[in-house]
Amino acid sequence: MFLSDRHKAIANGIAKVFPECYHGICIYHLEKNLKQRRVRNTVLNLFQSAARVYLQSEFDDFMSQIAVVDKKTFIYLMEEPPGRWARSHCPRRRYDMLTTNIVESMNNVLRRARELPLLTMMDFIQEKLQSWFYERRTTAEGIFREISNWAEATLEEKIKPAFTFRVLPIDRLKFNVKEGGMEFIVDLDKRICDCCQFQLDEIPCEHAITAIDSIYQKNLAFLLCLLFKGLLVDNI
Repeated sequence: MFLSDRHKAIANGIAKVFPECYHGICIYHLEKNLKQRRVRNTVLNLFQSAARVYLQSEFDDFMSQIAVVDKKTFIYLMEEPPGRWARSHCPRRRYDMLTTNIVESMNNVLRRARELPLLTMMDFIQEKLQSWFYERRTTAEGIFREISNWAEATLEEKIKPAFTFRVLPIDRLKFNVKEGGMEFIVDLDKRICDCCQFQLDEIPCEHAITAIDSIYQKNLAFLLCLLFKGLLVDNI
């Protein structure tokens, strides 16, 4: 998967060299283009919401609001297929990669190194990457849990609201989860939920966590680890 701005040369190069790869548009750069067009903050917020939501129905709702408030911006955004910049329409698993922040961070690290002679700059990059990989490998070797610290923290944030939902079993691995006035069907076998977060992020959503907890309340943490590894179904 590649992310970039709307520069045609980048799009042509990726299409030629990596024709099978998905090429998405960074929403940070797209928003920057909107600011250059002096789009109002209200429309910018609607754009961010439209780009980040998981459901296509929610995307359509936000885009309809943009069309009412600023028809020109709506037309400008729709010049590019939503599949290139909206999470809900992405044909590939994009996870949470909506911007090129990682690349921009790397550019910032190399800002001074770019002024060095070529070989010296390459040595700097090699040493920097080597130190990063060593530090992260050392950290990973000190983790004795089934999932990473980041994944564990992400799940902990999702677990908190999950306990406020109601869950009704449909069959052994399918559940109807009620959140307020809304209902979501969770299928643990297919690893999907009507909210679409489960299948797009490949991390159990709040509704999936509620369903898992209804099976074995005392073993929720263990079952979440199995779900990450794709082994849950075999252990239920």
